[in-house]
Amino acid sequence: MKAVFRVWKQGGELFAIFPEFAATIGGFTCMSADRNGHSAADYSHCIQSSRPAKPEEVERIWSFLSPLGYRREEVQLTARTHHSTHRLRRESVRWAS
Repeated sequence: MKAVFRVWKQGGELFAIFPEFAATIGGFTCMSADRNGHSAADYSHCIQSSRPAKPEEVERIWSFLSPLGYRREEVQLTARTHHSTHRLRRESVRWAS
């Protein structure tokens, strides 16, 4: 699963965004994780309100995610169209069922 590792500009909290993993049925949010657990995230808002994580910061959050079964596939950013494409694909599967 692809992950984008970021740090909030305000507060400095480290988090990961999983742009290919929908958090809601409509697919308008994706999953995210931080030291407090998992939640839904607006990908665009997260990117605008954060900065890229430094390698040593990525290692810190990775030590939290790795025992949960995540495989590491780090990306810096995904295009808005990438997130939209996955959302549309999920919607077509949902409506076909």
